[in-house]
Amino acid sequence: MNRLSRLCAPALSLLVLAGSASAMPAIADRLPTDISAAIIIPSIDGLEKDVRSLASLMGLPAEAVNIDQLLSMAGIEGAVSKQGPVAVFFGLPKGGVEDQGTLLFPVTNFDTLVKGLGGEVKDGVASANVQGTDVFIKQLDGGMAVMGADGEFIKAFKGETGKNAAHAKTIGPVGVKLAESSDLIAIINVAPMRAELKDGFASGLDMALMQAPLPEPPDTAQIKFLADSFIDQTRAMVFGLRLDEMGVSLDMVTAFEEGSRMAAIAAKPGRAHELTGKLPNDRFVASFALDLANPELLKFLREMPKPAGAEQASMISRTLDTYAKMSGVSFLAARNPAGITAGVLARGVVYHETKDPGALADDYKATIDQLKTDKIADGFYDREKGPAEVNGKKADAWSMRLLPNPDAPEMAQAMVYIYGLAGGPNGYSVRGENFLVQTYAKSTEQLNAAVKAANGENGLTTDTFVKQVGEQLAPGRAAEIFISTKTVIDSVLPLAGAFLGGVQVDLPEQLPPVALGISTDAGAARSTVYVPNSVIKAFADIAKAVQAAQAGGGEEPPADEPAKKGGGEKKRPGF
Repeated sequence: MNRLSRLCAPALSLLVLAGSASAMPAIADRLPTDISAAIIIPSIDGLEKDVRSLASLMGLPAEAVNIDQLLSMAGIEGAVSKQGPVAVFFGLPKGGVEDQGTLLFPVTNFDTLVKGLGGEVKDGVASANVQGTDVFIKQLDGGMAVMGADGEFIKAFKGETGKNAAHAKTIGPVGVKLAESSDLIAIINVAPMRAELKDGFASGLDMALMQAPLPEPPDTAQIKFLADSFIDQTRAMVFGLRLDEMGVSLDMVTAFEEGSRMAAIAAKPGRAHELTGKLPNDRFVASFALDLANPELLKFLREMPKPAGAEQASMISRTLDTYAKMSGVSFLAARNPAGITAGVLARGVVYHETKDPGALADDYKATIDQLKTDKIADGFYDREKGPAEVNGKKADAWSMRLLPNPDAPEMAQAMVYIYGLAGGPNGYSVRGENFLVQTYAKSTEQLNAAVKAANGENGLTTDTFVKQVGEQLAPGRAAEIFISTKTVIDSVLPLAGAFLGGVQVDLPEQLPPVALGISTDAGAARSTVYVPNSVIKAFADIAKAVQAAQAGGGEEPPADEPAKKGGGEKKRPGF
């Protein structure tokens, strides 16, 4: 694959960008079924338009994205159709040798293509030398051409249709749905390459451990267990990139083998978004939700190798026993008015969905008591002895603080940054009919807001931006994370300004969050990272302001043009 960029230039430069697609690209129907990987762009013209739009959004010159210029530089202007799709596919390794890749692309004039590359045609196959690499090119029906370094393969390749059914079976229905909606698609056929993937992972892990400055080799049994389980039980992977007027979405679908443990974990849609809705609608740094209702997930976690240390193994077992009492959990890191350096999690809220909140509270008390016995931490969990009251009922009060460790003195300072001057989490707990709510701050106001949200009143999913961004993720999420970009920027930017002598940047009063989600269904998991366009623009503006500050002066608007308020940009659809 390392020679592919030379072989297929400049067409390969398009593959790191994205185009427009509304259906499964027809070009996939021509790809062989015995391939290790494929990269597909449904429309070259759509690629150019969308990437130009993104460049303009970031304040970059849109005219720099010019596919006609790329084709002209390659000497094949007028030979390749911008309206058609492009695909690069790789055969399975043979004898330990990687396939160099084959390019399938639309042509308008095959003779012009061959002439532009300085080639000649013999027996229906053209040969040329592209940047020092001998390549072979053949015209196919339907206005397509194929190019690669393996002359015998190119000569025999016909590009016949009828392969989509086999590809759909390989990537599964979830993978097909992603391919239908993506502007760029990459498919990896994992099943026939398991041995190579395992060897590659093992070599990479060994290399990382050799280069890591560790006093002694760490226990890698758990990492290897996870990697082996993933590779052994994965049939195929599909990656998708989508650009539109709302934002940028990067997806990955993992299709698991039927009957495997992973497939059982991903058998049904999750309900993490419901759990996010059980958190209070407060200004936040980040939120996290995890659906624990599927018992297969807990079975898998129990099968993982335990750490060599007895204390660590016991702690993991207790944690899994606690998870077994829950069907879901969500966490909110609320904004700390004192600033991010006064404790990132000092105002956290945790929602536990459970049929037995009393037993769950007992578990937390037992955990704190055990940590005290092991002289790892100090703390307490007092039932109904907190000063806060909810609906006339006393809340539980709890606290936990790590004891000084002479072998790791930096931990004490880290706890201050995480939890504030208390040096550890502390707050209140309230048990509801089917939930246990905990706060990481001794705030009656926050506790009441958390209990109201747990009962379905003013939850985080009622926030307009969280709702809109959540709609951009795949449904049926088993886990999801929202990161409030505005809160993070407001917390970090002043710190950066203190070091740079002031960073002047005009940002909108509100920004949508960045979201990460993992959806499960039909034996496949779909992971999505979604970044709204307004967030991309905000960070591009910050980067320019930081550069200006480093240069010794901020950018100021002309005298006849007052500074824009609220970002100055016209509102984009949806945000």
